[in-house]
Amino acid sequence: MTKIQLQNHPGVTLVSARVEMAEEIYTVVDQDREHIGQFLPFVDQTEVVQDTLTYLESQLKISEPGKELIFTIQKAGQIIGMIELHHYSAMDRRAELGYWLTKAYTKQGIMTAAAKALCDYAFQVVGLHQIIVLADVENPGSNGVIRSAGFTYLTTHPDYSYRAGTYHDMNVYYRLANE
Repeated sequence: MTKIQLQNHPGVTLVSARVEMAEEIYTVVDQDREHIGQFLPFVDQTEVVQDTLTYLESQLKISEPGKELIFTIQKAGQIIGMIELHHYSAMDRRAELGYWLTKAYTKQGIMTAAAKALCDYAFQVVGLHQIIVLADVENPGSNGVIRSAGFTYLTTHPDYSYRAGTYHDMNVYYRLANE
């Protein structure tokens, strides 16, 4: 199990996700559905613990030993969010960063610190060359996190994400290992 202490946030760590965490992760999402689901379509598709377990199992199959791609964000041992590298391509050494944090812990710099820490890990341990992030144009918090974490704006994809019966524009950001 990999544990990464976040800079300037005592007691807040990234902890590699395990299938045994499925129930706790589901409960955290279920208790904060309105906040987390505002910009993330997976929340509406997460109806029971098994949905979370199935997702964790699929993501853990992609990881190489010692190169985890999915982490919980924990404060004092309690899960308060997640951050992960999905759409992972070992051949291209590229992945897409995704994340969520419960409402009680937003606007404290935790997600910016988590994004920076996971990028460092991804470049140094996993061996990635590029990380991409898509952030809803209407989500100023997420766009701010990504800019603060050192990502560069690339473009905006119109009508890229379908959520709650509507298409949403997504900003695309990237960060390279040598930047």
